[in-house]
Amino acid sequence: NKTSLRLMANIYALTSNWSALEALLPKIKRQSVLDEKNFKALQVKTYCGLLTNIDPKLSAKVRIQKLEAIWSGIPRSLRQIAEIITAYSCGFAAADAPEKALSLLAKALKSNWHPSLLEAYGRLEIKDGTKQLALGEQWLATYPDDPQLLFALGCICRRMGFLGKAKDYMQSSIDIAPKIQAYH
Repeated sequence: NKTSLRLMANIYALTSNWSALEALLPKIKRQSVLDEKNFKALQVKTYCGLLTNIDPKLSAKVRIQKLEAIWSGIPRSLRQIAEIITAYSCGFAAADAPEKALSLLAKALKSNWHPSLLEAYGRLEIKDGTKQLALGEQWLATYPDDPQLLFALGCICRRMGFLGKAKDYMQSSIDIAPKIQAYH
């Protein structure tokens, strides 16, 4: 019944059993256990969990294959959701494919300017961050007062060793929307 399905879904989510929860999703939808908004939130949580919980002991190649397999199983209507794209790109970064993650995030940010995408963009560690920095600075023309973009640019500059520039970006970010990470 609906109550037991809801309880099973909660247990699977609490224990991070994303595969079992994914298998349960069609039944939850079919039996209208959750309203549309809550069902979509459960789907997002499930797919983000699947994308971010791939065994790090696996080789990078196998992790990338698993990521792509999970992605292909995600309904198309959910592939534009910022949190899912963020989880997907972070999976690539964790699998030693930061260039692929950069490409995904840049493409996603063109059509969906979202704080979680910007946060992932700023955290992304690329050996030569020149391209990453240049693209971020191009976005400044359109979004000059976006504190998350300024923070991301500050992080990128700090990693590249441009400490003065990093400080300026962080200060600009703090002036607009103070947050602990920028002060740190």
